[in-house]
Formats: sequence, C-alpha cells, structure tokens
Amino acid sequence: MTDQSILTTPASAIKLFGPGPEYEHIQQRLRSGGSTGGHNDGARAVIYGYRVLEADSRQATIDLAYQGSMNGSAVNLSIVYRLTWSQGDWKLRSEQTQPVSSSILSSFAGYTEWKEQD
Repeated sequence: MTDQSILTTPASAIKLFGPGPEYEHIQQRLRSGGSTGGHNDGARAVIYGYRVLEADSRQATIDLAYQGSMNGSAVNLSIVYRLTWSQGDWKLRSEQTQPVSSSILSSFAGYTEWKEQD
C-alpha cells in the first residue's frame, strides 16, 4: 500500500482487494481511473507504529500510525485497514466502497512503535 507505483496501474491496485459486496464497484472505479481514496501527491509519510484492533485467522483490522508531512506541514495520521485472508495473502476487505479510513492523530499513545530489525 505504500508503493505508489502499485496504485498507478488499475490491475495492480485491484489485486490489493479481497472478495466482498463492493468488489465489483471498486474494480469498476479503478478501471475507469478512479481512486481507492486517501492518495495525495503532496503527502510523505513513514510508519511510526501500529495497533491490532481485531484479528483472527480470516480477518484483521490494523491501525497504522504515520509521521509525515502534507503540503509542507507536519502531520500525524492514523489509517485503519480492514483486511481479509484471500488467495494466500492479506487483502483489503471489499465491504465498503472506501476500504480504509483515516484521521489526524494528536499523539501516538497506544501504538506499538514500528522498528526495523538489525
């Protein structure tokens, strides 16, 4: 999801989605040049941390916290991803036409910091 080149090709973006009631609508929107939502060319961000809101072997809801900038201003952002296990990979659920939701964060309290392994 952080590789913008994936989102520039409709066929690649469609592969990010699992089955669901809105799958056909999302697929049609992407093929007609529409967006999955949340894309902003003026935004840059790195993952700060995460929270697992719910998870089992078939579905998960993951909240990722990002530190970044948008149009020259610092911003902390939360993006919630609703995922389903499909075809051997985690994919965005197609239950709604907007598969992710976002909000501005005032702090990173409650998030597990994302650290790269040495």
